[in-house]
Amino acid sequence: MRELKQAARLASRYSLVRHLGEGGMSEVWLARDERADSHVALKFLKPELADNQPYREFFHNEWKIGSRLMHAHIGRVFEYYDEAEGPFYSLQYISGPDIGTLANQSPEDALPPFGLLADALRYAHGKDLVHRDIKASNILLDQRGVPHLIDFGVAAAVNSPTVSGGGSPISASPDQRAGDPPKAADDIYSLGVLLHETLTGSPPEENVADTVIRRPDGEEIAAPIQELIRNMLSPDPMRRPTAESVKDQLAAAGALVGQSDRPAAEPVAD
Repeated sequence: MRELKQAARLASRYSLVRHLGEGGMSEVWLARDERADSHVALKFLKPELADNQPYREFFHNEWKIGSRLMHAHIGRVFEYYDEAEGPFYSLQYISGPDIGTLANQSPEDALPPFGLLADALRYAHGKDLVHRDIKASNILLDQRGVPHLIDFGVAAAVNSPTVSGGGSPISASPDQRAGDPPKAADDIYSLGVLLHETLTGSPPEENVADTVIRRPDGEEIAAPIQELIRNMLSPDPMRRPTAESVKDQLAAAGALVGQSDRPAAEPVAD
């Protein structure tokens, strides 16, 4: 069984620096890529699952999906290593916090990253791929405050007949929770939940169409943004805008689609 610890070497190329996080079936480490003289993240199937073939296949499929996505605001996925002690793959290391840190920012600072995320979803949806788990922890900000969508672990093709559920219960669309086949509108709903939480500090009410959306200080959100959020959260998936429309409406409402004005993150320490 592989022992993951600081300074451990893998594939005659990587040296582990520190543990970054973990989920139910995997864990992620910061590593030094000695060949490229740079930092990457390494994602490992947990050692206790290394002998489980279905988990290995799921993990490999996750890598395959990620490796074919090349967009400025989707975290890059690189090389796959299928070793007896367990598979792992390398991916882009994004040094900043997740997008949840924008919750205390002004709308002028909080909105622009959502335009970039909408463009990332436009790209993924154009490949008939639904992310299915849009939430704050899956959107990391780099040193310039630019967002990167990560973790396509539960992503699925549009209308996949064998896929149901998935995603976080808080942000999943009503049709996703009901087990309907995946569709692009599921991601739009989840992005709408995240947009509402970022601007108001709380998740949307059940009947958001009948409420006034306000900032924590009581100030009303600009009317065009309120209307956009209501449409994104429509219980009818046919009424939700496309990702491209979300981006265009944010721009039309005055949210310049570009990097947010945030200080750089601290440099990586080996």
